[in-house]
Amino acid sequence: MAMPALKFEQETPVEERVAILEANVGHIRSDIADMKIDIRKLNDKMDGMDQRLLGRIDGADQKLTGKIDAVEQKLTVRSDGLKDAIVNLTLSMERALCRVEDCTCI
Repeated sequence: MAMPALKFEQETPVEERVAILEANVGHIRSDIADMKIDIRKLNDKMDGMDQRLLGRIDGADQKLTGKIDAVEQKLTVRSDGLKDAIVNLTLSMERALCRVEDCTCI
C-alpha cells in the first residue's frame, strides 16, 4: 500500500531565520570586538609585568654578583695568606732541620 507524499512545510520562513542569524552575527561581532580589547589590555599588563620582573631579576643579579665578587676577594686574600704561611713554615722547618743536622742548607 502506497502512502501519499507528505508536503514539506517550514515552521519558520527563511527570511525570519536569516534575520535571526544576522542578529546573532552582530552580537558575535560585538563580543569578539570586546574580547580583542580585553586581550590588548592583558597584553599591556603582561608587558608591564615582564618589564618589572626583568628589573627585579637584573637587580638581584647585580646584588648577587657583588656578593660573589666580595667573597672571591676574601678567599683570594685568605688563600694568599695561607700560601705565605705555608712557605714560611716550610722555610722555618728547613732551617730547624739544618740546625739539627748542623748543615749549611740555607
